Amino acid sequence: MLSLSPPKSAGGAMSYFSSQLVEDAQTDPEDYYSNSHEQPGRWRGKAAAALGLAGEVDGKDFARTLLGYGQNFKKLVQNAGDSERRAGQDLTFSAPKTVSVAWALADDAELKSGIEEAQRRAVDKALERIEQDYLFTRRGHGGQDREHAAMVAAVFDHQTSREQDPQLHSHCFVMNVCRREDGTFGTIDNSFFYKIQKELGAYYRVELAKEMQNLGLAVERDGDSFRLKNIDPRLEKQFSKRRDQIESKLAEVGSHSARASETAALDTRKDKEHSSGEALEESWRAQAAELGIDKNNLQAFEPESDDNDKTPDRMPTHAEILRELTQHASTVSQHQLKAAVYVAAQGVLSADEADQYLDELLADDELIKLQDARNEPRFTSREMLEIEQRLADSARSRQNEQHQVSNEALQQAREAFPTLSEEQQHMLAHVTGDAGVVAVQGMAGTGKSFALAAAREAWEADGKTVIGCALAGKAAAGLRDCRRAPALIRRHCIHSSANWMKDRNNSKKIWLLSWTRPG
Repeated sequence: MLSLSPPKSAGGAMSYFSSQLVEDAQTDPEDYYSNSHEQPGRWRGKAAAALGLAGEVDGKDFARTLLGYGQNFKKLVQNAGDSERRAGQDLTFSAPKTVSVAWALADDAELKSGIEEAQRRAVDKALERIEQDYLFTRRGHGGQDREHAAMVAAVFDHQTSREQDPQLHSHCFVMNVCRREDGTFGTIDNSFFYKIQKELGAYYRVELAKEMQNLGLAVERDGDSFRLKNIDPRLEKQFSKRRDQIESKLAEVGSHSARASETAALDTRKDKEHSSGEALEESWRAQAAELGIDKNNLQAFEPESDDNDKTPDRMPTHAEILRELTQHASTVSQHQLKAAVYVAAQGVLSADEADQYLDELLADDELIKLQDARNEPRFTSREMLEIEQRLADSARSRQNEQHQVSNEALQQAREAFPTLSEEQQHMLAHVTGDAGVVAVQGMAGTGKSFALAAAREAWEADGKTVIGCALAGKAAAGLRDCRRAPALIRRHCIHSSANWMKDRNNSKKIWLLSWTRPG
């Protein structure tokens, strides 16, 4: 997975990556990563090379670059030296737990080092994608002019979690310093990081999965990620203490959103302990032995024989992936499109092959390119356009049908819901009027569900059957629980929507569709 930490100031970044704050960047800070089980940091990015930053990350170079200085303390940016300047963005690429377990318990030194190198190559591949496609700087009045730039990044590879469980992950600190096309330096436009988080995380996993297969380890899909087939699930649980802490905190606060997960991770974080590599490996083997697992039955660490079927699942056809993408949204962003391709490619293609598949998909006539209100590209399928056209045609054909509820039923609903606001009263009258098809659009939290509950009271009082349809389970639950005895709730995808308004067999039937607009 790929997680993002909030952007850090130069002072905050030095405090995080070092055990002491170095204000003048002249003293070599105690390396945050220096213990016998972790690897030294390494520089990445074309701009790093241009600044003479190569090989292992030195504390002085790291601190100086955070502050916006080059060699000999040459100012690279206008606010160089300001400890409060935004220093960069910390990205953390974490391998699936089964990969970390395979590394931790592997008895073969060659396989162990191969897994470490695979993690490094997959992370480097993701950083190359950032620099190639997404790293930009802004110039001109108000930053109106946007141009491509070269990157400076420091990468630190770790093998353990804060609970001392095996956890291969790489901290990639992308500096807020970049090299422009004319050779001058400036700051980066960091607005893209959260937009590409899912896409970039999946891209990294595509390459890592292929690396695992190259080592002879079988992979299988695991939701949006992948896992190594032959790793006992008990080991995943045993070595996921940090995840368990976060999940417990999320259960305590009653939320599992991305923001809540970030907060829970911070609230449960403790200082990282440092143990020798030998002691850690001994501890991990002891924990595995407690589960009755030792090197003699850790089959995942031996290359599969030629007799075993290693044929991976095929990539979906273009039609299949477009249908999957438009199951719950009529259009998708370019980042969502790419993320879907990369998720599907795990264990099937390499990252380069996945990009080739993506190029072919983008050239397919069945993929329709659109633009949103901000001129950002969005995509849909030709099939989806046809479905939406049928929906519109069906709605227009039913405008003259009569479904108005009686005055008595409407009054009963108003009495049952005496706290309806004036706006909700208008909505109630609108949806229970005489039109065959009506629509209501409103922001979240404006009381649409409450007004619909009143409308349902009126419809049922008038002898009509209300059938609620929602694209998402949460929306379906909202319709079901809005008030009184639950209506029949169906969770349908968009591809079923065109059939809903064709039912003319029962004039006493009300179809109530909850449709959330995609972000």
